[in-house]
Amino acid sequence: MHRTASKLTFRLAMVCGGLLLGALALSFSGCESTTNATSSDGAASNGDAQVVLTSRQPDAPQATNEPVLNITFDDLKFPHTPDEPYDSALLTEQVLGYVGKKIRVRGYILPTMQKDGIRQFVLVRDNQECCFGPGAALFDCVRVQMNGGQSVRYTTRPISVEGRFTIDPVRDYADVTRAVFFMHADEVE
Repeated sequence: MHRTASKLTFRLAMVCGGLLLGALALSFSGCESTTNATSSDGAASNGDAQVVLTSRQPDAPQATNEPVLNITFDDLKFPHTPDEPYDSALLTEQVLGYVGKKIRVRGYILPTMQKDGIRQFVLVRDNQECCFGPGAALFDCVRVQMNGGQSVRYTTRPISVEGRFTIDPVRDYADVTRAVFFMHADEVE
């Protein structure tokens, strides 16, 4: 009995550890994770847990010659603590002012199993693993979709991502918001 319980506990820990990455990967074709995830149109299961995401990727914007706003993750902060549920009313006027605008933000690609041809990824504030699991700040990550069939190669170095910013919360199977920001990227340096 104890041995079976230990296996179950280990298996559950492995599944729960992969849920954030699975939820943030959003079944991106360029990402792999330890759990299967799908959009709100359906659900996929790996036999251990089911992840249903209640978000869809916004449509890609049309290209324009508008100016690009250089921002940092500090500009995306809003009054939220990791132990409280997400509430869109907490978003600041500054953050809401970026919606629909072209921005450039610097950060790191959240690692996945894929190293080349990445078309969708999560950009994070820094590369400290301790900050991107359960209890991570919602304003410390931006989901990124590359436009026009472009892709990037994984790097451990910081990158600069330019594209159109929007708010698009993603919730996991337990209805916990795991990410809030999304951008269609035109360029990565």
